Amino acid sequence: MVPFWTRASRWIGQDLRRMNELRTLLDHAGIGHRIKTRNRMGRWLGQETLRGRTGGLDVPAERMYEYEIPVSKTDLERARRATDLR
Repeated sequence: MVPFWTRASRWIGQDLRRMNELRTLLDHAGIGHRIKTRNRMGRWLGQETLRGRTGGLDVPAERMYEYEIPVSKTDLERARRATDLR
């Protein structure tokens, strides 16, 4: 496990398919990484969540989650080269 102070984000986005592609490429290159998932509608706004305030029916499911792939700062350049789509 890579400590948070030595990590850098390789990618942040909402596309689940792209996140899985990048994860597979990093696995094949032997680069250690993590996957962080955030529910953007579950964010706390004081007394309620964003979903509770605005509802969630009009928000597409693919826009509800944000994904982040952090890697070690020393492996960041290697991760960029490994995950660049040709």
